[in-house]
Formats: sequence, C-alpha cells, structure tokens
Amino acid sequence: MSQKNSMMQWLCIENKKFQPLLTFCIVLFLITLSFAMADTTEENGAEVEPKKSPIKIGGAMRANYVYGTYEDRTRYDSSGEPYLEDDGRGANFGDVDLELLRLNVDLDFHNVIGRAEYRWYPRYFGNSIGYSMIHTAWLGYDFEDTGTLKAGIVRVPFGPTDYGVSTSWFFDQHFYVGLADDPDMGIVWHNNTGNLTYDVGYFLMSEPQTIGNSLNSARYGYDVVKWEEQADEDGTVQWGVEENGFDEQHQFNLRAIYSIENVADIGVSAQFGLLQGTNVGDDEGGNHYALSAHMKNSAADFTLYSQFTYYAHNITDDTAWGTGDLIPMGAYEFAWP
Repeated sequence: MSQKNSMMQWLCIENKKFQPLLTFCIVLFLITLSFAMADTTEENGAEVEPKKSPIKIGGAMRANYVYGTYEDRTRYDSSGEPYLEDDGRGANFGDVDLELLRLNVDLDFHNVIGRAEYRWYPRYFGNSIGYSMIHTAWLGYDFEDTGTLKAGIVRVPFGPTDYGVSTSWFFDQHFYVGLADDPDMGIVWHNNTGNLTYDVGYFLMSEPQTIGNSLNSARYGYDVVKWEEQADEDGTVQWGVEENGFDEQHQFNLRAIYSIENVADIGVSAQFGLLQGTNVGDDEGGNHYALSAHMKNSAADFTLYSQFTYYAHNITDDTAWGTGDLIPMGAYEFAWP
C-alpha cells in the first residue's frame, strides 16, 4: 500500500477521533460547492452584467529570509534527552524559511453566510511533517432584523472585540488564557437592538485537534487540553508519560455591549463551562468561568481599550503535575500548565 493510501487509512479508519471532523469537512465542502456551481447570471437580456460569485477564495503565504551566524541549538527529544541541532540558518547566502500557508473561503449567498480557514505550519525539531489546524469552519444565516446565527468552529464571544484589547500584531494576555480570539465548536447568535449589541453562545467542545505530533495542541486558540507529561513538586517535567489533563465541554457565553455615541462602548462578558478530566485522580470533573468588564473610548484618531477580567479553573489537586492551581493549556502544537 502506498504511503498516501496508508495516511488516508490512518485518518479515516484507524484514528476514530478524525471521523467526525472528516465528515464535517466533507459536508462543508459539498455545501460550498453547490453554491459555487449556482447560476450567477440574469436571463432578462444580453447586456446584463454577471453577478459577483457568492464564493470568495483566498490565502496567504508567509516566509522569512535569514542571513547570519547562529550557534547550535539545544533541543530535547520525546523522552526529554537533550541533543545539539545545527541551526543551519543564514549560512552562505542566507536561508528562506516558510512560516505559514493559509487557505480561506468565504460564502455570502442571499442570507446564507459562511467562512472556513485552514492553516499549515512547517516542520520543526521533533516534527518532520509540520502541523496544521482548522482556524475557522462555520455556516450561518442572517435573519436581518432578528440577528445572525453561526454554527461550527466559530469564535467565542468574549471581550470588547474579537481580539480582546489588542490593536497590533501582538496578542494581549487574554489570548494566552483562551479569552480572546478563541474558536471553539458550537453555535453563536449575534444581534443588536438600538445601541445594544449582544451575543449568546453554546460550545459543545473546543475545536478538534487537527494534524500534529502533540496529543491535543495542534490548534489556533488556547484551550485547556490533555498532554503526555507530568511534573513533580520541584517543577521538574517528565516527558512521555500516560496522557492526563482536561477537556473543555458544554461552555456557555454571554456578552453585551452598549454604545454611547462619541463617548464609549461599555460592555460585560461572562463564560462558564465544564471540564472533563483524564487520569487526574478520583475526581475527574471540574469547571471554569470568567467574568469581564470592558470599554472602548475614542477621541479623534485616538482609541483606548480597557478591560478587567477575573477567571478561574476549579479542579482537583490530585493531578499529574501535582497541584490544582495550574492546568495545561495548549495551542500551536505545544502545551504547558
């Protein structure tokens, strides 16, 4: 059997966790294809201008050119043993490194809307094939006067904007604790009445692990995850042990923002969800919650975002990392408590 067929067999048959994800992707592809094949011209006359396609396909590639000299780097294998790796960058005439490939599709057909985005990152030490993730994959319907409904892998409504208080390429602290720009698997209703905008969301689970070497961290947004490490009371990490940790389940979100014209956008956000544990003692359940007050102020070309957030994870102290005060969170193929 060829390597390609072996990979497909592993994805579709032997690896059960990919079957729901594969089914969802196939359904999304077929729905998108049906809209793409729809007739987009009028039949009333020969001079009629064709309509714009309801499908927009885009993407991006990010690469870096490196020139310089770098010392060998200390790396660690899957068992935690250190080894030296030749950096290899910048020698001779330099080196071009691929950083990201991205494919995105947008749908806008009458009141039916949708968006999908897939990202692939190149290989790195300990990972020979790179890793990839579904950033976004949802279908929705615009009810016009009564709001918009989205279902699939959709961004969790929390904070003053989709990206928290960040206004640059750098995320603020909320992103790294899963409270900004975090897509999960669920459904979100968005509406506005006068000056009031509000969102209601229910999320069955965090977005699924895609393709990578980590147990559950090949994802874009930071989530509570399971990993295959443990730590002793001194903080020393032991690699390659039995999987342990928590999964996010049944999360509810509420957000309301009131706009005072030329003054401020004042809002509150609330989140509550359950945690399902694996190999964390007798008590394998838990919960997490977050409350936030936030505001956006604008004056001429100056904008100020402010946000105060309280969040907590309530879990057992009988964990593989030795405490209930820490919890593994993962993204970009790496997890750490």
